[in-house]
Formats: sequence, structure tokens, C-alpha cells
Amino acid sequence: MGALKRGYKVILVELWNFGECGETKQGPDCYLSSMNALLLGRTTIGERVWDVQRMSDVMEQYFPDLDLSHLTCLGLSGGCTATTYVSCLEPRIRYVVIASAFCTFKHSIGAMYHCSCNAVPDIARYFTRQN
Repeated sequence: MGALKRGYKVILVELWNFGECGETKQGPDCYLSSMNALLLGRTTIGERVWDVQRMSDVMEQYFPDLDLSHLTCLGLSGGCTATTYVSCLEPRIRYVVIASAFCTFKHSIGAMYHCSCNAVPDIARYFTRQN
């Protein structure tokens, strides 16, 4: 709301599977949707990044009056994880707000029943510090 009150244009994207996951006593139930994505050779987090990139395409193509030179992406929790990855892959996104997705893979995804939707095969091989 603060951004709207200051005159910014805001697009809210409900990312892949967020409305479908539901909650369990352990947390969000994204297991089935994530396993189905893996069976297709995809990941849920990859689908979420794709969603944001396609929204950027839509803004560029259908709203030519928008100034995309300051395109900003932000999210919370899994949305923050998607923001982190999309900001690395989408050159149109110039600014990011990431504040709640900082943890090692070992202590987060690999340590507990927690958000299989954020899993990327082999990512720890490339982004885990080796002692």
C-alpha cells in the first residue's frame, strides 16, 4: 500500500502453486506440486521465475507508457527466493528487495520438512562453501 500511496505502479503476481499448496501442521504443503514439476523436468521455483519474466514481457509489450527503467521486484519467504533468482536472470529487473530468504541450503531445505518448492537439483554442488 505504501508504494501505491506514493504514486508507484504495482503488479502483484500470485506465484506458481502458492494458492494451491495449502497448509499442514509442518508448514506449506508444496510437496505434490514440486514433485509433479520435477517429473516434467522442471522445478517450482523455476516456474515462479518464469512467471515473473513473462509478467515483465506483458508490461513491456502491452503497457508501453510504463517506465521500466526502475523495475523493482520484491517478495517474502518463497517469493523472496523467487525474487533472488529472477533478479539474477532477468536484466529488466533493476532493483530487488530481499529480506527473508537468507539461509544455507543445508540448514533450510536439507534439514527439515520445508518448502520443497524451493529445491533446485544440484544447486548445493555449485553454491555451498566447501571446507
